[in-house]
Amino acid sequence: MKWAFHTCGAVGSEGPTPTQCSSSYRNSNVNVTVATRSPFKGIQIWRVPETGIYRITACGAAGGRSVLAMTKSHGIQLTADFLLQKGELLHILVGQKGDDACPNTNGILNKICVEQTPLDNNTQVKGGGGGGGGATYVFKVQRGVHIPLIIAGGGGGRGYSSQSDSQDELMDDPNVPGRNGKSGAAGGGGGWNDSNPGSQGGRPLILGGQGGQPCQVLGWKTRGGFGGGGGACTSGGGGGGYRGGSTSEANDPKQDGEDGSSFTNPEGEIFLDALKGMESDGEVIIGPVQNCSHCETGECHEIEEGTMCY
Repeated sequence: MKWAFHTCGAVGSEGPTPTQCSSSYRNSNVNVTVATRSPFKGIQIWRVPETGIYRITACGAAGGRSVLAMTKSHGIQLTADFLLQKGELLHILVGQKGDDACPNTNGILNKICVEQTPLDNNTQVKGGGGGGGGATYVFKVQRGVHIPLIIAGGGGGRGYSSQSDSQDELMDDPNVPGRNGKSGAAGGGGGWNDSNPGSQGGRPLILGGQGGQPCQVLGWKTRGGFGGGGGACTSGGGGGGYRGGSTSEANDPKQDGEDGSSFTNPEGEIFLDALKGMESDGEVIIGPVQNCSHCETGECHEIEEGTMCY
């Protein structure tokens, strides 16, 4: 038995509504409550069915493409095991991908997209970077205290003329504060627990995790994804995460937003280390860990009648 949680079809900087998730999960085994009030608006709440060890895979969302960059920066995927108690409530924010600059419904901007107009010192084109991807957060709330279990960072948005394939820091130290990324003209990614950024910056999880808005130039619609993704300008927006990704102070068109960092609570046991894997929206998969103690190899997999040893 596994439960798969996704964005319920929501796009952009705001999370899903109860109606969206009710429709999206109608033919599945997933039963969630979707919060409608701040700061948890758009966050899915799931009740643990039985006490036991559960394996949680969290995947952050990809950053958006820019005018000249044809590839997205990938969201992070990681897996860890946690002891959960029957009746506990898990809060799940599934990261949404950052907006792509192209194609564009604005005729002038779409012409820039189609012609892939290069930037030079005389070009008046501003904007055109990709929005930062939202992080995926799984956490508990105990007596008003937010306790992160696992956080998968979102990918940074691509800069207008980015050719980057950089590898950013994937995992974070739990002793380091979960702060927002620094913003320039593009917004930094939201972190776990920080103050409210400007309109371009992604909001931290504690304040709702909404994505940031694009810089107000020429009408580009490159928002950061839900989960703290930063809004884009000419440079890319930062990815959401435990610590949000920072952006170019100078609005450098070659500069991508940094990826957000990822996190696993020390009470959990890492099963698969963080790696870059998601090219679209994030997701969360939760399932009980099988008891394979009766197997010589100690490894097994689930079948209809129970378990089968490898």
